[in-house]
Amino acid sequence: MSSFSHRLALKKDFDAVYELYMDENMNRFLTYDPMEKQEFETIYNDLLGTSTLYVVEFGNDIVASYRLVRKTNRESGTAYLGGFVVRNSSQGTGVGTKIISHIKDTLRQNKIKRIELTVNIDNEQGIRFYKKHGFDVEGHIRKSYKLSSTGNYYDEYIMAFIYD
Repeated sequence: MSSFSHRLALKKDFDAVYELYMDENMNRFLTYDPMEKQEFETIYNDLLGTSTLYVVEFGNDIVASYRLVRKTNRESGTAYLGGFVVRNSSQGTGVGTKIISHIKDTLRQNKIKRIELTVNIDNEQGIRFYKKHGFDVEGHIRKSYKLSSTGNYYDEYIMAFIYD
């Protein structure tokens, strides 16, 4: 029986991460506009240098990716979860639940008190998912980002999970 493995992304993971980020159903909720591989490769290499980009493998397949950015100084008890994406074929199977549980457990062990994230206010599935896993909406960020495909700005909620 295969199990999930979380690890920092490596150069060899580029194609799988590119596919996750550029998936037409998920891209509008992620950080980067659709782009060719050559453009994304520069971004990807920069991300690798931050040691914040993770992949999740099931067997030999990468099924998800996310970023964890630990804040510093007075905010050192906070981690930002971003770019959390699960392959379409794995959605609705409990994969996301296993991943978010692993993230929460790992961050607790690392003395994190707060996990925060932003989510597009129209991403009903994402909002439901995060609420189901104990995240609360803490605020509304107006005109947070612009999609090149529409030229429009979009709002996000800031959500957080607090360890008691």
